[in-house]
Amino acid sequence: MQKNSIPTDRAELRRCVLQLFADRGEPLLLHEIARAFGVSSDSDEYELLRDVLLELTEEGVLVRTRRRRYALPGMETVFYRGRFVVEPSGASYVETGNPSMPRIIVRRRFAGTALHGDIVEVRLLPTPPRKPQRGEVVRIIERNEQPIAGTLESDGSFYFVVPDEEVYPFDFLVAAERLGQAKPGDKVLARFLRWTSPQHNPEAEIIEVLGRPGRALSEFESIYREFQLPRTYPPLAVTVAETAARTPRTVGEREDFRSWEIVTIDPPDAKDFDDALSLELLSNGNMRLGVHIADVSAFVPEGSPLDREALERGTSVYLVDGVVPMLPEILSNDACSLVPGKERFAYSVLMEFRPDGERVSYRITESTIISKRRFTYEEVDRILERGEGDHARLLGAIDMLAQTLRRRRFESGGIDFSTLELRFELDGNGEPQRAYMKGSTRATRLVEECMLAANRCVTEHVSVLS
Repeated sequence: MQKNSIPTDRAELRRCVLQLFADRGEPLLLHEIARAFGVSSDSDEYELLRDVLLELTEEGVLVRTRRRRYALPGMETVFYRGRFVVEPSGASYVETGNPSMPRIIVRRRFAGTALHGDIVEVRLLPTPPRKPQRGEVVRIIERNEQPIAGTLESDGSFYFVVPDEEVYPFDFLVAAERLGQAKPGDKVLARFLRWTSPQHNPEAEIIEVLGRPGRALSEFESIYREFQLPRTYPPLAVTVAETAARTPRTVGEREDFRSWEIVTIDPPDAKDFDDALSLELLSNGNMRLGVHIADVSAFVPEGSPLDREALERGTSVYLVDGVVPMLPEILSNDACSLVPGKERFAYSVLMEFRPDGERVSYRITESTIISKRRFTYEEVDRILERGEGDHARLLGAIDMLAQTLRRRRFESGGIDFSTLELRFELDGNGEPQRAYMKGSTRATRLVEECMLAANRCVTEHVSVLS
């Protein structure tokens, strides 16, 4: 339907409405029907459309569903396709990707033989008004092929894999001839085979023995394999990365901030330093906060094998014992990393603030910087507490601004999401020696507020551009 294309003739409008339902093949809300005709809710055409819908409903040509949608008779049984998702809590639903029905709740007894990650077809079930829509899985379209990590067990009669992930609320039976070299108690990787009935357990086969459970190497290996985390890069991607890292680079048209007092603040075990901070007191009494983000795009040619590999990975994955980087380490930990004393390319977000924390202006620019010092959070906390140490004046000034920004944010309705984080101390073999809780500190809050301020500027900037 085209905008403002609603027929003024009542009979013609009835025909167009019925054609709309035939084309869409699903129940529709009044405002969805109006939008299809390009009709606003405050117009005379909207009232005409409402009258025609009521007329068709009274005649039985259309029906009204429990969720206030109009539909052709028989259309109430609507099917959606989507990904079946199981939360660790046991809650399950189907993500459809359909804006009119993005999520359908599926209780376990209505899930059939669906497994987490499967692509399924789901039928809508009667649902009380103002309650999340419920549904029932009626068909498995495509099985999730991700391997299942767990521990092989036996009760004397049967072998079964107890999954590590709570998204599988049941064990997987393994026939004796499908054990391979696995023994009860082994950490294993299993492949799903079949599941014929919800009254029985699904079946699987062992495809790899990872070691004994509880050992760090076995547990880490199971994570890598289960989530198919890549540990190598395609040769062509590596070649592009090595070439980019070796290519000499000059300041060129970038703004030159190499003389600025710029520092990084990261956890003690950080390998890649992707953001840095600066602060300058201006002659008008304001402050210019700089958040400098490593410019990775300068090293990744668009459309190259390296670009495609980064797109496939999407992000770096951080584990207790290390990281699976999105880019080869020659870039992520070296050429792109804002290591101290080295010229590095960055995107700089420069924000001018009044003493009361009100932002006056901002600009975003490509830059070349040199970090003057790499700090850990603990080092910054000690300097802020004592008021002395390397770059103490800079850190103190940033901290004062961060506290002001934080106070303004809370006064305007901001939410404090600070939580305790469980951290582990590992020995040289990756075995945990100590577990402890890590909370927020002045240093972490300092960095958080600076990043929030920069993110807000970038969001506004992109919003204006779009």
